[in-house]
Amino acid sequence: MSAAVLSWEEWQAKRREILTASRAAAVLGAHPTRGSLSVYEEMTTGHSLEDNAWLKYGRDIEGAIANMYSAVTDRVVVDRGATTIAMHPDIPWLGATLDRETARDGSGYALLELKSIDPYGAKIYPDQFAEEPPLHMLIQLMIQMACTGASWGSLAGLFPGYNLQWVDRDRDDNFLNAAYPKLEEFWQRVQRKDPPPADHLPGTLDVVKRLWSAEDGTTIALDAEDLQLVDAWEATKERGRKAGKDAKEMETVLRSKLQDATFGMLTDGTMLTLKTTQRKGYTVEPTSFRTLRRARVKGK
Repeated sequence: MSAAVLSWEEWQAKRREILTASRAAAVLGAHPTRGSLSVYEEMTTGHSLEDNAWLKYGRDIEGAIANMYSAVTDRVVVDRGATTIAMHPDIPWLGATLDRETARDGSGYALLELKSIDPYGAKIYPDQFAEEPPLHMLIQLMIQMACTGASWGSLAGLFPGYNLQWVDRDRDDNFLNAAYPKLEEFWQRVQRKDPPPADHLPGTLDVVKRLWSAEDGTTIALDAEDLQLVDAWEATKERGRKAGKDAKEMETVLRSKLQDATFGMLTDGTMLTLKTTQRKGYTVEPTSFRTLRRARVKGK
């Protein structure tokens, strides 16, 4: 295993340079709350990489979960450091930060991934965890195994009430061989500054707004499918608050098609506009944002 112990600042910088195990599920479309466009934003702009209270809480709770795991399983648990990154032996842009390492009789050290689980947010309950752990957690564990050469790993989840559940899994090389090309395709997109398509996951609309926060005055042509989407978006908005989620999903796609362009010509002669609106500041700082609208072309 090729691993380096870094300072906090070095670790943050290194994570921006590589694709990490914690991002793999989102890139593969298997994460419940974030998609590949969110990872793209993080790696190309650095958004959300700063330290915050939630990350600090995660580091604090890891120690308690690790101690519980050691007590329940009677296994040794080793902490290699919160800023140690293990790089894949053959893929220079793929790496993993390890929570802990553990060992079982006669098998040598392996990975231990620790999670504090909200059963409502994760939509999984303690009696389900060992039988069918969340897919995005398993993917993270598999990538960690690939980066370290471990043949197995252990996943531990702490549920409310100090209820610890855990499961061991062997490395699945068939899965890894299928995942590598998709991860590489995403990596190449990052290098080309070619964002992946927008998805319908929560928060993606905010990602799109941040990535393309400024207009450039250009006009692009939109096709017949885009016209159908605009028609559906307007009809959905008219249904009011109950249709808000669907309208946001459609707006996400439309904004991601326009990107920096100010205008999008539709095949029926109307136009989609994404212009900057300036909001004056009184009790707060002035702000600007881009507003998506449909407009009739003059003379049409």
